[in-house]
Amino acid sequence: MGVGKIANLLGLAVVIIAGLAGSGVIPYDGLAIIILGVVGGYYVGGDDRGAFLVGAVALSIVHGALGGIPAVGDYINAILGNLSALYNAGAAAIIILAAYEKATG
Repeated sequence: MGVGKIANLLGLAVVIIAGLAGSGVIPYDGLAIIILGVVGGYYVGGDDRGAFLVGAVALSIVHGALGGIPAVGDYINAILGNLSALYNAGAAAIIILAAYEKATG
């Protein structure tokens, strides 16, 4: 298991725990999500980058859409919001990496 896969699994665990338990239960949960997202994004393969970027955009659009579900909607919104932050941090790493690769040839 590589570094990217470990970062993705840890990121997913932090996303779910922070979404269910609420913000502040894990100290610096937002920072942990961003760091794990950047590390995970760095290790996304070249063939998967486009799909990852589309996933980041899709999560940014729909992460708040399920709030109307009774009893669990707020938890789902929190988890998807955190997952969106994880993916967007990874997308930023992919964009910066692609720009660097293009600039250096």
